[in-house]
Amino acid sequence: MTQYLAKVQTMPRQVEENLTKTIKNLMWNDKPPVNMSTLSLPVAQGGIKLLDLKVRNHAIEVMWLKSYLNLGPKWPLWAYVADVLINKSISRALGKVSASAQINLYLQSWNPNLHATSKLPKDIIQMMKTRQKFGVNFEALKLSGLAKDRLPAWYHLNTGQQVVSLNNQNASKCLRDNHLVKTVGDLV
Repeated sequence: MTQYLAKVQTMPRQVEENLTKTIKNLMWNDKPPVNMSTLSLPVAQGGIKLLDLKVRNHAIEVMWLKSYLNLGPKWPLWAYVADVLINKSISRALGKVSASAQINLYLQSWNPNLHATSKLPKDIIQMMKTRQKFGVNFEALKLSGLAKDRLPAWYHLNTGQQVVSLNNQNASKCLRDNHLVKTVGDLV
């Protein structure tokens, strides 16, 4: 039941810690302690297949992230909502990032504010922290011409600070707002 709820609404770290402590107390009651990683092993290897809550919760968070990153036609409805919330919480380190320049934080060089003052829901913050923990980012060995054309023109990945400053020039604002330029293909 706890894993179903974690899949649906994530599991707060404090709940994870309390459950782990309860499991340890149950397993070690009046017995010499056995390493938790040993208890998690299959029976054939000397364990009892005890569920490792921390690892399972990380796996659930990675699956949320995978679902969010599926930018195709099966992109889940919650991901649209998450995108709007993430776009509204952009870190001020880059200055003001125009809403018309925002496409997807994995395809662009801006980041959401994940500090304690962030107004993002805790589950989205946790998903973004999982992104950072496991180093998830956009990389490709070779992109087709069509894929290159579909990349964002504004706050493009791997651009230097000099190029990032061009995103808020008057010409850039005109291209975005008047000519509706969003992608590299639109610029070409």
